[in-house]
Amino acid sequence: MIIIREKKKAEESQAGTPRIGIFWLHKENNNIEIFYSTDKSIQDSPSVGNTVYPSVIHSKAWNDLRRNKFVPFNSEFTDLPRGKINFDKKTRRFEVLVGGYLLNNTEAKKVIRAEFNLPSSTTDWSKNPEGHYEKFKIWFMKKG
Repeated sequence: MIIIREKKKAEESQAGTPRIGIFWLHKENNNIEIFYSTDKSIQDSPSVGNTVYPSVIHSKAWNDLRRNKFVPFNSEFTDLPRGKINFDKKTRRFEVLVGGYLLNNTEAKKVIRAEFNLPSSTTDWSKNPEGHYEKFKIWFMKKG
């Protein structure tokens, strides 16, 4: 699965097509990295009104990872920082929803933009309005 995913990502990166989806972040040697992501093209994703949104939700994706033994059985989808990317058909802009502590984190933004091929000029960053992405504020502020 990981080899197929890496191949798929490499092919999409070459095409440069922006994608929407969900993701989790983690720190490796004090660097922010994508732990896991799912993505789809705007054309292959559902919409409500003007908003195109990911077809997979975090809890479902994590359950699939757990079932396939990519994460520990006793882990939860809330155990790592996460976010999602939507697209607004009316404004033609991408919206990245994350915890508020990531709004000014240039390293995290760079990693997320690269993962989903998001153009800086048409990507907006917002704090998730439900507030459930705020759990890792201190974790991201720590060094080392």
